[in-house]
Amino acid sequence: MISKNHIAIVVLSAVSGFGGGILSVKSQVVDAASQQTIRATRFELVDSSDKSIAFWGTDQVGQLVIAFTKGTQSELAAFGLFSGVRGGLSFNGIDTSPRVALVIGDHGKPGLSLYDDKGRGRVGLGFITADSLDPDPDTWGLVLSAPPGESGHRVRAAIGYSRNLSTHGWDGSILLEDNAGKTWKAP
Repeated sequence: MISKNHIAIVVLSAVSGFGGGILSVKSQVVDAASQQTIRATRFELVDSSDKSIAFWGTDQVGQLVIAFTKGTQSELAAFGLFSGVRGGLSFNGIDTSPRVALVIGDHGKPGLSLYDDKGRGRVGLGFITADSLDPDPDTWGLVLSAPPGESGHRVRAAIGYSRNLSTHGWDGSILLEDNAGKTWKAP
C-alpha cells in the first residue's frame, strides 16, 4: 500500500521538476537576449542605498563620459570626450572644482593642467595653444601661473620650445617674472 508520505514525495518531486524546467527555459532566454545589442542613454552603478556612485553616459552638459561621483551630483573623476577636446581624463575636488586634467586638445596634441583648490589653472605641461600663422603649430612647454589677483591671472614662469617658421629649426625660450612685474626672458 502507498502511504501519504510517498504520495507527497512524488507530488513534490513532480512540482520541483516542473519548476526547474521553467527556470531552465527562462535562463536560456536571458542568455540569448544578452548576445543582442543593448541600447540605453545611461548606465549607472549604485551603492547599497540605491544612490548613483558612477555612470557611463552623458553628463549635465552633454559630454560623453565614464564618471565617478561617489554619490554627489558632479563628477569627482571622469574619462571621456570633453567640450573642445578630443578626449581626456579629469579629476575634481570634493567641491567639484577641477584639480587635474589630461586632455588631447588642439591639433590632436596632449596637455596636462593642474589647478589650485579654487579651480584656477596654475600649471600647464605639454602642447601650448598660441596665436600663430602656422597651420600646424608645434609649441611645447611648462607654464606656471599666478592666481588671479591685482595683477590678473599671469604667467609667472615658463620654459619651452617651438618651431621657428623662418629658419625651420627649433627655438627654446624661458620666462620668469617677479611680483613687481619685472621679467627676465631668454632669448
